Amino acid sequence: MKYNYPVLEALFYYGIYVLFMIPFVFADLCVDNKRACRICIFIGASMMCVFAGIRGQSVGTDTPGTLLEFFWPSLPYKTWSQVLSADNELREPFYLYLSFLLQKITRKDWIFQLFMQVVTTGPIAVLAYQNRHKSPVSMTMFAFMMLFYQASFNIARHCAAAAFMLLAVHFYREHRWIRAILLHVCALFLHSSAKYGTVLFLAVYLFIRIRNKALKNVVRVLLLIALGYAVMNWKSVTMQLTQLSFFERLGGYAQKFTTQTGENLQWFVMRPRTIFDEALRVAGFLIIAFMLKDHEKYGDRTIQFIKYSMLVSVMIFTFFVIAIQSYMGNRISLYYDFLWIPAFSFLCSRDEIENVALSKYEKVTMPRGNISLNTIVAVLYCISYNAVIYMFTNWGNTLPYKVGAL
Repeated sequence: MKYNYPVLEALFYYGIYVLFMIPFVFADLCVDNKRACRICIFIGASMMCVFAGIRGQSVGTDTPGTLLEFFWPSLPYKTWSQVLSADNELREPFYLYLSFLLQKITRKDWIFQLFMQVVTTGPIAVLAYQNRHKSPVSMTMFAFMMLFYQASFNIARHCAAAAFMLLAVHFYREHRWIRAILLHVCALFLHSSAKYGTVLFLAVYLFIRIRNKALKNVVRVLLLIALGYAVMNWKSVTMQLTQLSFFERLGGYAQKFTTQTGENLQWFVMRPRTIFDEALRVAGFLIIAFMLKDHEKYGDRTIQFIKYSMLVSVMIFTFFVIAIQSYMGNRISLYYDFLWIPAFSFLCSRDEIENVALSKYEKVTMPRGNISLNTIVAVLYCISYNAVIYMFTNWGNTLPYKVGAL
């Protein structure tokens, strides 16, 4: 496939991103003033939501599908009881209920798009505020902007669920259980595949809790053996898994994976974009693993959790690339992928003291790293990923940007 780099369209996006970053930089400058910091983050996040909301239906492959599938069909419903008793096949009713509510207020589809972007960007903005004393607000939002913002134009529900899951993981780590559970439930209502992310997160959490090194090495070996078997026998493994009710949602994908029949077979063509994505994911993981190695050395479980989650993300995506020659692994790995946001943000940690409190339940003694070098590496990586995946290959069809009917 031939790619033409859209210079002007890319420069337009980057110019807009520079404007978005201004309030977040001011948020870092007034980080000790809670009210001012909140206002700056709110302004920046609002700008991002409005830009996404007023986009035309040609911006984002799934934009027209999302609107047609969930927004306009809600017109026939007159009452909440009709919506609740509707005979539909939706596994995640959030969109239908949200569509009905917005239809009662307005019939403008751009408002629906705007609100769905709020659902995605909002949790990331809250996370940036929560971590403002651990890592720069601007870097947290920049990482989201470069790595996932344009993806949210395409896979809106999925990105929203991943954003809620990321914030839930943060509150779990802080032992703030009620908030974490509520956010977790919201993620499940947004996209049922969040249950797979839940199981994988739990597996990583249990793994890093293992104290015995010998036992941990045994678990590593068993996982590698299981992964090797799955790669060599992926068709039979996939079909057996999808026979279980827990993996019911993957049944449609599995049918296409194993038989190579049906619609959207372009999902299973090895493209340059898939190779670029794989290479960048591996490079990103190596950067994080190397530059945050001191955190893990000094017993920082938060960083351990992030690093092992990123490793699982790379392994899932790699499995799909090697076994199935498809980029569709990001449909499962996305929940882990969102942890790249705090990972790159932690590279730019503002902490300069020896006793670093990464949560009120864990304290570690850790030497200060080279923050300037880490920041440069983090920024360059995020820009490179965005330039290659979203601009050069135009994944998600977000170029060129057009304003829709208001």
